[in-house]
Amino acid sequence: MARNTGIPLKYTRARLKHWAKLAGIDPAGSTFIFGPPGTTKSHLAAALAIHRLPHLIRGDWPQFRFSFAWRLVPGLLVEVRSTYRPDAPRTESDVIRSCVAPELLVLDDLCAEKTSTASLATIGLIVSQREEAERQTIATSNLTLEELDALDPRLASRLGTFRLIGPDLLGSEDRRLAPDEPEPP
Repeated sequence: MARNTGIPLKYTRARLKHWAKLAGIDPAGSTFIFGPPGTTKSHLAAALAIHRLPHLIRGDWPQFRFSFAWRLVPGLLVEVRSTYRPDAPRTESDVIRSCVAPELLVLDDLCAEKTSTASLATIGLIVSQREEAERQTIATSNLTLEELDALDPRLASRLGTFRLIGPDLLGSEDRRLAPDEPEPP
C-alpha cells in the first residue's frame, strides 16, 4: 500500500511492529521525531504514516487517492523559492496550500538546510495552518526542541505540543555507519 503514496521508496517497507520500544504508543496525532543523524527518524515517520494510510483513502477505486504528503523540507523550501521567479507556474501560496491540505503531512529533515528567517517563517506558517485545520503532522529533525527554540520560539512552541519521540526511544548511534545493523531499533 505504501508504493505510489509519496513515501520515499527506501521506507515503503517500514512498519510500526519493528519498534518494540514504541509498543502501546497511539500512532494517531501529530508527532515530532528528533535526534542525531542516522537514528531512523525518517524510517519511523514512514512507519507511522504507513500505519495511517488506510484511514487516509479518499474516493473510490480506481480513482482513489491518499490525503497524504511527504515533503523533504530542504526540497520544499527550494520549491517555495522557485515561486519568486516572474515566470513561475505556481505561487508561494500554492505550495503552502499543498502542504496544508492533506490530512497527514510528513515534514522530513526540518532545519537540515541553512535556516533563515524566511525558511523558518514558511515552515511555521505551514505548521500553524495545519494546527488550525486540525490536520496531523509528523516532523523529523536533527535538532532538539531547545535548539529549535533558539532559532524560532514560535515554531518550537508549536512542535512542543506534538507527541515527542527522541533519542531515549530511538537511540543515538548513526545506523547508516553500521550497515549490518537493522534499520529500526
